[in-house]
Amino acid sequence: MSNQTQNGQSNEPIRVFRSSGISVAVFSNTSDGKTFYKLSAQRVYKVGKDFKTSTSFALSEAPTLIFLMHLAWNYVSELENKTKDRAND
Repeated sequence: MSNQTQNGQSNEPIRVFRSSGISVAVFSNTSDGKTFYKLSAQRVYKVGKDFKTSTSFALSEAPTLIFLMHLAWNYVSELENKTKDRAND
């Protein structure tokens, strides 16, 4: 998974959660001195010998996607709490 910054440079994920061909990546971005996070989800599938990716999911994949999104959300929540704790010290 990759993401592009506003100046077109690649922004690598800080963490990726994976299961059953589905992945959710956490990206960290900074703007005006504040850090914010974004989540990106995709699935990998095979066509012949080639691997492809998609951002659409079958209904049967929803439980896995929801689980991974929850893990990513929890991870970001912990990061934000640590940041708040440091600011209060």
